[in-house]
Amino acid sequence: KTQTVLSRERKPNPILVGPAGGGKTAIVELLAREIVNDRVPNCLKGKVVFEVSISDMVAGTEFRGNFEERIKEFINEVMKYDNIILFFDEIHSLIGAGGTGRKGDLEASNILKPYLARGEISCIGATTDYEYNQSFKKNPALDRRFEKVSVLPLSSSQVLDIADHIVESFSKKSGVEYFPEFSKEAIKFCDVFLPNRNYPDKFVDIVDQCGAIAKLEDLNSVTRKTLKEAFVDKGGLLLKKDFKTGLSKELLKKGINCNKLLDFFKNISEDVFTKQDGDIPNSIFSFGSESDVKAVISVLESYFKSNGMPYVSVSAKSLVDKNSISGFSEDYLCSLAQKASILEGATFLIKDIDCIKKEAQSSLIQILEEGKVELPTGQDVRFGNSLFLFFSSKFKKESLGFQAANVLKSSDIDADLKKAINNEFFIEKV
Repeated sequence: KTQTVLSRERKPNPILVGPAGGGKTAIVELLAREIVNDRVPNCLKGKVVFEVSISDMVAGTEFRGNFEERIKEFINEVMKYDNIILFFDEIHSLIGAGGTGRKGDLEASNILKPYLARGEISCIGATTDYEYNQSFKKNPALDRRFEKVSVLPLSSSQVLDIADHIVESFSKKSGVEYFPEFSKEAIKFCDVFLPNRNYPDKFVDIVDQCGAIAKLEDLNSVTRKTLKEAFVDKGGLLLKKDFKTGLSKELLKKGINCNKLLDFFKNISEDVFTKQDGDIPNSIFSFGSESDVKAVISVLESYFKSNGMPYVSVSAKSLVDKNSISGFSEDYLCSLAQKASILEGATFLIKDIDCIKKEAQSSLIQILEEGKVELPTGQDVRFGNSLFLFFSSKFKKESLGFQAANVLKSSDIDADLKKAINNEFFIEKV
């Protein structure tokens, strides 16, 4: 479809719209390669693709007239040739670039519109669905100069069809060999440990990372051990094999013995690469005296920070929205989801869980049961590679007790705690 739009006489301007990492830039790179290799229709032969940086074009234009002069000189230079295709990545940044913010101002998009409409210049744009809907589509005069080309991220099976070709390409460049089942195993791990990134970007990234590790270790080949190392670098606490020993030492320094918590960490990390899917996050509910809870959270935060492990520490009190029917802030839920999408494998420390209504607690339970949250952008953020630690100080016994939610029995639960916490946190064994 991109080639078809580029072949038009008027408005030969495709705009590639899709999620980050879904292959938009790769399509443009492939087009350029196909042109160089003379494998395109006659109307596209001899074309040259130039990537244009809006930020570079704006840089140094202190006064408004400087930018207008620069972009018009640029357009005039492009129009001297009939074989140039311009590529604007993050094309939504055109809107407002070089302008003062006043309506009708001569910023980049307004200057380009007439040239785009008459087909005097040919342009490819790329942006995400969210940016397209938020800014580009709201500028109909600019939007109608382009033809939208939706770029959907590839599925696991679609990536597997092209994976060996990608691996072969990297192998030729780096001189590093990859073990025979690399593609299949790498894709399986991508599904589990990088659920919020898109194909083909995350697979390509892992192929490249494995090659880099092999070269740094002076190896001629990528092994299964190399592949696991690549994911450990990206997968957060869930993939750290040696953190239990270090964490145990830090807790004991504070005089805290949390064997159940440490056992929980040990069980989920002992053979994490056998995990079959990344749908449901691991979670544990903890309760104890206020001083013990504060001490444990302090040790965890300090340990995660010093070891470069992604974590998010929040008080459940900040999740409250008195104007919401459920009593839970949807904005804050989206904020947690956005952090999960950025910090793959993050550990979420949710303090003061007893301080919010049971109805509000249900929204957190939904994350544990469904393993995902939908953002206003329409993106599903998955928490399957995350850990959730819930903390409560409503416990009258002196020693801190940690329990996984699915092994608690009613007899283990303090009456005040049971009154404050949603029953769905406590699932009795059959």
